[in-house]
Amino acid sequence: MNKCWNCGVEFIDPTNVCPLCKCITERDDAEEEEFKPTYPFRPDKEIKKIQLAMSIYTLAAIIAEAILVIIDFHVGDRIGWSIMTGACMVYAYITLKFSIQKHNGYQFKILMQTLLGVAVVVLIDFLTGFSGWSVNYVLPAAFVLIDATVIVLMIVNSRNWQSYIPMQLLLIVLCIIPYILHHFGISSDSIMCLIALCVAIFVFAGSVIIGGRRAMDELYRRFHV
Repeated sequence: MNKCWNCGVEFIDPTNVCPLCKCITERDDAEEEEFKPTYPFRPDKEIKKIQLAMSIYTLAAIIAEAILVIIDFHVGDRIGWSIMTGACMVYAYITLKFSIQKHNGYQFKILMQTLLGVAVVVLIDFLTGFSGWSVNYVLPAAFVLIDATVIVLMIVNSRNWQSYIPMQLLLIVLCIIPYILHHFGISSDSIMCLIALCVAIFVFAGSVIIGGRRAMDELYRRFHV
């Protein structure tokens, strides 16, 4: 029985590539002590309860946000803080939705939730006058945090560490965004941009150099280079 060490899913058929995250599967000869889900997933009672809770949360959030917008409109001269609360509710909804979605790998979840969190912070900065702290410090720091998380995950998931190389390349591309913002005058601090880019390049280069053949095979399998 083959297993994807990235998703933790086992496959009855002898597939070599995980259909969920596209990582290479490996043979798992260990005897199973407990039942583990196979692909495709089947929703169980716990998942249905979480889905019901998400529906209840959605309804409650819509009602609460409508009340907050009305209060904000009548109390203040413009709608401001109610947008912040709405953004936080949307972020909480997406987090809850990700928690019940098993077809997305945790690499995707970590990246998307971090970027959405940064988007909420940028929105708060914009609504409070936009002093630039969100794009000067929070955005580059978030990329450095993701790089650090990738390193930890590579150590923990040492059997399939090479599956994180595409994410490292994506982070290098994303680290160019702060430079673009700095070029157009949206951000004023280029030091954090440089630190984030250097960390991303260092992590990728270290993975390729130390990983050797396995890293090159992963690059060829993903990008045919």
